[in-house]
Amino acid sequence: MIRALVLLAALTGPACGETLRIAAWNIGLSRDGPGLLLNDFGKNTDEITAIVNAIASSAADVILLSGFDNDFENLAATALRDQLALAGQDYSYLLALNGNEGVPSGLDLDGDGRLNGWNDNWGFGKFQGHDSMVLLSRLPVEATRSWTKFLWSDLPDARLPSTSSGPFPNADIAAQLRLSSHSHWDVGLQLDDSFLHLLISNPTPPVFDGPEDMNGLRNNDEIAFWLHYLGGAALLDDAGDATPFSGQAFVVLGDLNADPARGDGIGTALRALLADPRLIVPAQLQGPTAYWESLPPMRVDYILPSADLDILDGGTAAAVDEAATAHRLIWLDVTTGG
Repeated sequence: MIRALVLLAALTGPACGETLRIAAWNIGLSRDGPGLLLNDFGKNTDEITAIVNAIASSAADVILLSGFDNDFENLAATALRDQLALAGQDYSYLLALNGNEGVPSGLDLDGDGRLNGWNDNWGFGKFQGHDSMVLLSRLPVEATRSWTKFLWSDLPDARLPSTSSGPFPNADIAAQLRLSSHSHWDVGLQLDDSFLHLLISNPTPPVFDGPEDMNGLRNNDEIAFWLHYLGGAALLDDAGDATPFSGQAFVVLGDLNADPARGDGIGTALRALLADPRLIVPAQLQGPTAYWESLPPMRVDYILPSADLDILDGGTAAAVDEAATAHRLIWLDVTTGG
């Protein structure tokens, strides 16, 4: 049985089944160019040291880190894992989750009449792998599905951007738009006597667009993807597989860039997800998770386990003063089986 480790306070009482700690954190380690983050790891900056110590203190069995610059050989992610090992936390499995961020589309996606701008990438990013995600796990990663190339128009009830002139930026490009600003992933973890699906995404912030509300609509539909997937929709993945979701235990995980009550997001899909009886909204994780300047505190980071999992404990860690991120690390202890 995977040992439940302690963050902030010790667990009390016996646990049934198999217990693990799941964590998520947008750590804000994105830089203006490729290789710069790896260089910071080489210098062991104060920010890197503080973030490594905070992750190690979480003692998570599996942790999703958003806001991380991946490179083609996973050198920065490996450097992070190595520093965590020196801090006493070993992760046997590392999965770099690269999607549409920084990937050129060759199209004028933002309708400004010019090509090859940052907003013309399939997902916003200054280079491929910019502001991506890394999954670190003590548990074996047995299977992974991704929907990086999934067309926005193929989502049931999709709400694509438009203006008074029609589809934005035009009908031909609208038909080619990809849904995911990063990707959607179903990452399967093998537990001792069961299987757990991590449903991972990082929808675009619902701002930084024009009156067509392209990012607002995209954020809402990126979240709606999970409602359709959990509901058994046949959504064609990157491998050409449209098999519906298995119905096994799952956890919706990540920075969804949406608060159910605050901010500029549409919020329809998020509120529907939080009300879905197939999952649990942990009482321990209903407070703010991000604190931006000039904005009210917002709840944008989520760990939402399926209803067949039992919650033992959870919480939101304190701010890390040396880190630039506005986000807090969140964690949840769950039990499967038993």
